[in-house]
Amino acid sequence: MYYSLPLLLLSLPLIHTAQPIYEYLRNLCPSDLIPVTGTKTVRTCDESCPSNSKCINGICCSTPPKCLDSSYSYATTLSCLPSTKNNCPKGTKCMESSNEDQFICCANTLTSTTRQSKIVKGGRPSRGDICPSSHPIALSDPSKGLMLCNDCDQGICVQFRRSSVMICCQSHEVVCGEGSQVEQRGGVSVDCSTDQCSRGYECTNTSSNQKVCCSMGVCSNGSRSTRSCAGGCLSGEKCESIKGERWCCPIDEEEEDVLCPDGSSPSSECTIGSGSECNRDERCLQLSSFSSQCCPLSKNRRDGTTCLDGTKPLSLSNESISCPEIGTPCPKSGYSCQTTSKGDLFCCRDRVDKIHLFQLKSTTESVPVEDKCPFSYDPVTSVLTGKTRTCTGFLDFTCPFGYTCMPSSSTPAFLCFFDSTLIMRSLFLLALCIAAAYGQSAQDDEIKDLPGVDFDINFKHYSGFLQASDNHYLHYWFVESQNDPSTDPLIFWFNGGPGCSSLDGLLNEMGPYVANEDGKTLRENEYAWNKFSSVVYLEAPAGVGYSYAADGNITTNDDQTSAQNYEAVKQWFLRFPEFRRNNLYIMGESYGGVYVPTLTARIVDGLKTFKINLKGMALGNGYVNEKLNIDTSVRYAYGHGLIDEKTWNTLERDCCKGCIDSCDLTAVTGHCATMVEDIFQFLWGGGLNPYDLYRDCEASPDMNSNRMNIMLRGVAPGMERMHMDTLKKNNKTVLDWVRSTGGLKMSGAPCLNDTDVVNYMNDRAVRKALHIPFNLGKWDICSDSVTTTYQKQYTDMAPFIKKIVKAHVRVLMFYGDVDMACNFMMGQQFVDQLGLRRTLGKTPWKYDRQIAGFKTLFDGLTFLTVRGAGHMAPQWKAPQMYYAIQQSVNRFWSRQLLIFSISRKSMSTNSVSSLISDSISITTDPDSFYRIPGAFKRRCPPSKTERDLIMLLPDDCLLRVANELSLHDLVNMLRCCRRFHSVGSASSSWKVIDFGDRSVPGDVIRRILMRGTTVLRLCGTNIVDPIPDIDQEPFYTKLTHVDATRLSFTPQSQSMLSNVLISSTILTHISLSGCDITLEIATHLSRIYSLSHLDLSMCNNLNPDHLSLILYRCGRTVIELNVSCSKIGREGGMVIATRCSSNLLRLDLSGSASSDNPDDSIDDAVVATLVKNCPSLWEVHLSDSPNLTDVSFENLMRLPDLESVSFSRCYGIDPHKYLLPNQLTNLCVYGLLSDEGVQHVRNNLPSTRVNDLDLAISHVARPTPPPHITALWGIKMKPFCQVN
Repeated sequence: MYYSLPLLLLSLPLIHTAQPIYEYLRNLCPSDLIPVTGTKTVRTCDESCPSNSKCINGICCSTPPKCLDSSYSYATTLSCLPSTKNNCPKGTKCMESSNEDQFICCANTLTSTTRQSKIVKGGRPSRGDICPSSHPIALSDPSKGLMLCNDCDQGICVQFRRSSVMICCQSHEVVCGEGSQVEQRGGVSVDCSTDQCSRGYECTNTSSNQKVCCSMGVCSNGSRSTRSCAGGCLSGEKCESIKGERWCCPIDEEEEDVLCPDGSSPSSECTIGSGSECNRDERCLQLSSFSSQCCPLSKNRRDGTTCLDGTKPLSLSNESISCPEIGTPCPKSGYSCQTTSKGDLFCCRDRVDKIHLFQLKSTTESVPVEDKCPFSYDPVTSVLTGKTRTCTGFLDFTCPFGYTCMPSSSTPAFLCFFDSTLIMRSLFLLALCIAAAYGQSAQDDEIKDLPGVDFDINFKHYSGFLQASDNHYLHYWFVESQNDPSTDPLIFWFNGGPGCSSLDGLLNEMGPYVANEDGKTLRENEYAWNKFSSVVYLEAPAGVGYSYAADGNITTNDDQTSAQNYEAVKQWFLRFPEFRRNNLYIMGESYGGVYVPTLTARIVDGLKTFKINLKGMALGNGYVNEKLNIDTSVRYAYGHGLIDEKTWNTLERDCCKGCIDSCDLTAVTGHCATMVEDIFQFLWGGGLNPYDLYRDCEASPDMNSNRMNIMLRGVAPGMERMHMDTLKKNNKTVLDWVRSTGGLKMSGAPCLNDTDVVNYMNDRAVRKALHIPFNLGKWDICSDSVTTTYQKQYTDMAPFIKKIVKAHVRVLMFYGDVDMACNFMMGQQFVDQLGLRRTLGKTPWKYDRQIAGFKTLFDGLTFLTVRGAGHMAPQWKAPQMYYAIQQSVNRFWSRQLLIFSISRKSMSTNSVSSLISDSISITTDPDSFYRIPGAFKRRCPPSKTERDLIMLLPDDCLLRVANELSLHDLVNMLRCCRRFHSVGSASSSWKVIDFGDRSVPGDVIRRILMRGTTVLRLCGTNIVDPIPDIDQEPFYTKLTHVDATRLSFTPQSQSMLSNVLISSTILTHISLSGCDITLEIATHLSRIYSLSHLDLSMCNNLNPDHLSLILYRCGRTVIELNVSCSKIGREGGMVIATRCSSNLLRLDLSGSASSDNPDDSIDDAVVATLVKNCPSLWEVHLSDSPNLTDVSFENLMRLPDLESVSFSRCYGIDPHKYLLPNQLTNLCVYGLLSDEGVQHVRNNLPSTRVNDLDLAISHVARPTPPPHITALWGIKMKPFCQVN
């Protein structure tokens, strides 16, 4: 990532100024290269450079290409932007070049313009020079002299001094390679075939078969060096001394015997940044590109360490700046990571100053008005000393707001610069410069590839830093909504401590990805809150997580934290302005009970000057009152059986004057205070899990317990054991102890294990993906330094909550009821003491038909308990909290429940419907909602949102009201109500539709099917007008299952059934039981190639011709077929036996006798054909077939897989046949044998179920076999609201 202003400016469309575009572009790359340009912008390295270019300081630079246009064939070395004005010198045009996506200025003749354009910075060559400074090498050939333009492949043509001869000049890199310099004498390269190369150069063969001296040496491993060590070596390189100079050499994988800088052997491998893998007297060093090792530190290394040239290392705040590996860039110009005299790695001054590609104007010179940002800066001076303010480098954020750290043009130092001329010229350019000066934008912060993720991420996520004050920078991690980020709510989340990272919420609780135990990978969170909202996780205050203080001072308090959080929130909205209109919710847990109300109150105060759409705040197990937390903890312990009766009675008798209910346990003194202290010592240090009373502690003592220790000094009643005599003497109360001591001392198991998150966040690849600078320290889930220095100011949040509610900002407080750290009794009593009007008493709220907790509603506030949840309710009761927060941000818990007052007035649902209809006044086309999935957008009249009564209805009442609404009002309800719009517009809501036993317009069915319905039930449905004309308005469905059992015989129903069959080409399950089968219906069925289950039982007018047509194609795919009681006769049975294939597994031919002739039914020939063509049958029903004989029974017994058969009332079969041994598991012979005979068969066939009641009625291909009457072929159905 690049933090310099020029680089970031290039990622935006260039703005036309008085300075020509080609003059601006010529300074962006080194003198022998030009920037790669598109139609509007300069190509940056973030977009990946083309193959014929390379990345230099964030810009794609390439050698000057040739012009493609034959009429403009003379190329210059000037890049241009064709879509801007003034982009080329006079006499030239901006044309495409031989390089892909590259535009340069081209001329039609070789003019002075084209010649001069090749001389970048410095004009024409002097008399002593031959080539311009941009391409300084003119190869000399003893036989030919200088290279002429005719032989010039890689270079530029220039006029040789003042003659008419054009010679070829080439750059250093073309001749010797990247990073190398050619030795020159007298303006031309040294011919090492005749002359000896100087020290530091070696003789090299070039591509033109000439020998020149290149400033590159052969490394100790035989490979060629790549660059000077002064410029910094890359990963996979090491610095070697070659011919008295230091060069970067590639490291072989085979190299072994890696030694520490002091010559000693490393003790073990380590990971840079982990912090704890090496011993105290060691540090982790990158000794090669393949491993990092623990090496010993020299004593007093920072005090006595000097660089190899005798100078002191670069220091900040009187402390030398160390670095992880040789060649790592240091935060100040002219310094690089080098080995010191004691073998450690520090930032030392380079022997050769680095070349700055962006030379700035001198800070003492006047700034020309025509210069363009960022090339005209003014330095900032200190108010106190009047001296120019310095900084350490591009990664330094210590400059005041509006200033950026840039290299000085006259000294090696970095200064804080600001461009004052741009303010006068354009406010827009000023905003652009300020944004770029910080080196951060939403695009720069985007996480491109998060390590350890093995699932598809369908949302954008960002990580970066927000300046909260002059010296404090807060790290944030932002995950966009997976649904619709442009309209979904926005949540800012804070964890507590104080001193704990909000990324605990991201990676442990409600984030889209959760850390695995290996500390390297992430798994998908099914109950991520960003499925319905966008969430920003802010690490606060500075010193927590990756948030930092540039001056090292992390001491803070409640007011300072809230002020910096508010500034960070504003900075975030400036970086993501598109979210300013989204509904905003501030949420947190634990000591977030202080963070969130104080921040929300500041936002309320600042709404007039900084407008954001603040809607609500939420606290989870919030620490809201110090005295209540102490007092209720004792009562909570007694209520959960942790205090015996003797102790409780003693407290009541000796300390509370016989009435403990009204006793203030925080005010007791003497031996009473000691008793309370003993109770606390057991609660917090007795081996119980304070976060969850019924959850076990981590058994391993070496697990990370930092979060628990932070909590004990934060929200837990902080007391250390004092001597009883001292307590009695000083007459101190429990509250005095809390405020005067540093916190409980914990013994036993640490209870919480956060090593997975800690290891993941400290992974080098993760830090890189999150854009974390290398010089920031190790990440931990909680900061002990912040906690121990944090100064609490507020012990009661009541004034803040009252202020927020008064500002019409909704408040939600939820508490896990088995948390001891911030127990629900504290929250419950706190809310009750606010004095708000109660609108709903304590009542259960449910999730998945189970009581999930209890809710109490007040004016402007909702209090929830979460049954069985501990301190981290979103983590340990994820489904319930997902539901509760989703309802909260969708304002389900948040309004006055008028439905209760309506119920008390005994108003009918019709009256409620009238109120709703009156409150919804949008004119809309109902058909647009159903016809075009995804095109229906939610709108709500601003003046009438408060009358959206449908938001107040419980589900059961909603269904009753929906039955009373017209189609127009039903659609408007979905359009105005966020809660039901999300349901109505989600494709999953329309997958399974049940219109059974009701009258439905055919056009309504068509519109609904177009929303992606796959399962449709029309059992007993009466379809009425209007019926869509499929010829005029063709439509196609995704139906796979259709149950049209007992569909009415009206022409409308038959016409709509035909439309459904025509438009559904992937049907697999169809039931037309009891329907009228016409030739048209049979024809449509014959066109479906995917049928596997077909129920044609009890159909009217089903004849052999219809069957032959239906089974013409699907006979090869159907596996279950039911034509029972459809009176198809012998001919129809023979059609089935002939058309069906070996795929047929279950068949019901019961009741096949023709209605015209009772003797016309299936016979032995039909069964013989069936056995021949369908050998895989395992269930066959042939009841009521009097023409069958023993032959059919014997043929069926030859089927190898046959398990179930029904011969009820088949009087032509000898009953003794049933006594023969067979492989059947089920046999039905109703109406043939007496009870004694049935029992005799059962005795002879013990493994066969004879006349089992479950098989009395065939289930073959039937959509709703008993007892699953609410399911279609095993798919659960739900009723659809009546529409009128």
